[in-house]
Amino acid sequence: MKKILPFFVISIIVFSCKSPTALVEEGNYDKAIDRSIKKILKGKADDEDIQMLDQAYRLANIQNLQRINLLKTEGKPESWEEIYFLYSALDNRQSEVRKVLPLKLKGKTIDFDETDYTMQIVEAKTNAAEYFYQNGKRLMTMNDKASFREAYFNFNKTLTYRGSSYPDLNQLIADSRYFGTSRVLVDISNNSHMDLPPDFYSNLLAINTSELNKDWMEYYLGRTDRNVEYDYIITVSIQNIFVSPERVEKSEYERRKEVQDGYTYALDSKGNVMKDSLGNDIKKPKYKTLRCEVMQRRLYKEATIEAQIEYLSLFPNRRVIKLIPIGATSVFENFSGMSRGDREALLPEDIELINREPLPFPDDLSMIYNCSGSLKQTISNTLRDNRNLIY
Repeated sequence: MKKILPFFVISIIVFSCKSPTALVEEGNYDKAIDRSIKKILKGKADDEDIQMLDQAYRLANIQNLQRINLLKTEGKPESWEEIYFLYSALDNRQSEVRKVLPLKLKGKTIDFDETDYTMQIVEAKTNAAEYFYQNGKRLMTMNDKASFREAYFNFNKTLTYRGSSYPDLNQLIADSRYFGTSRVLVDISNNSHMDLPPDFYSNLLAINTSELNKDWMEYYLGRTDRNVEYDYIITVSIQNIFVSPERVEKSEYERRKEVQDGYTYALDSKGNVMKDSLGNDIKKPKYKTLRCEVMQRRLYKEATIEAQIEYLSLFPNRRVIKLIPIGATSVFENFSGMSRGDREALLPEDIELINREPLPFPDDLSMIYNCSGSLKQTISNTLRDNRNLIY
């Protein structure tokens, strides 16, 4: 059976097989140079490969230098990074081609003049660093999260190119990181009629924030640090707590079972014992009915917590982003039983019911605590599913 290669695999294979000539025709000069150099170093190059190396090298340099001239003529400070990349490309390409020079082609020697791009690269790096530094400082004055974050990336560009030239750069990086980070407080409020102990709230907030904390986001569980200035407050507000009355329900049912109880003789129409073909008396099994009554007792109690999660944005204006209703229920249910009669009539589940020890009703607070595990999971899921609300 033939295997069909995925399209992208076929594309990679076709591209990797292209000749330097085909690559030059497509304008993929650096790839053509790389392919030609590899063939020359392996001793597999022909005259066409050498000619394509010569042509691709000259065309690539012309293309880069024309772009540099255009950018310098425009005079935009944000262009210095691209100019740096272009000069670096010229320098790297020159170093690569030097591996195989000089070359012979039809009796002629191919060689290229070597250009020192050091000064141009240094100038471009210096100017790029200055642009990113000044642009970062400009962005800091805009005083919004997006600008602080963009400033952070600008300052890191400065650090990459000329970090040592700016004594305050590390502080600017730290400041832009701090001010660009959104801090989210997750807290609990109780608006119900019932007072709850402090550990109930701490249990609800024992949430794993590893999947919530990410770039530019920090979650805080509870007001443990009074010095933090929050950008968002997510409040889990307990609205109502209901605990049902304790209910005891009793019911009865009967089990019956037919079991063999000896045998009787089969009689003919005259009342005589019937015989089989061997002359033996014919016996018939005799049955009796076993009966057993089961008295079942069901204990039932239920607790429900109704809550809502409020997403509040504090900056630039205080506003509610979203309200999400949530809740949790815990149920206590206990079955036990007693029997009266012949237990041989009972099914296995009846025996299990009768042997089960009746449990006492839990108190109201225990029922509410039993809700907390489910409620905590709901809170965690809601925070995860609504991460897009936090910017």
